[in-house]
Amino acid sequence: MKGMVVHPYHPLLRLPILACLFLLLYVGIFTKRGLLDWRRMVQQDESLTVRIRQLKLEKEKLTRRIEALQSDPIEQQYLIRQTLGYVRGDEIVIEFD
Repeated sequence: MKGMVVHPYHPLLRLPILACLFLLLYVGIFTKRGLLDWRRMVQQDESLTVRIRQLKLEKEKLTRRIEALQSDPIEQQYLIRQTLGYVRGDEIVIEFD
């Protein structure tokens, strides 16, 4: 058979090779730890990073508030007046029904 091109792969070998390729592609994309799961984890990591940053800012704000309440008499007086309704002796209280 001179001049005929013979394929190195027998036609019956192509099917298992293609099946393996599709299986690897499926596993790489759709299974746990695949591409889709990786993208979900990256998005979750970004949102958690933003939330951590927000919580750190809130913690700093609350820490400053605590320090002010511990050391500043004006802040202490304001808190007592707001939460407990205290008034000084020389003040007039007007109540609305």
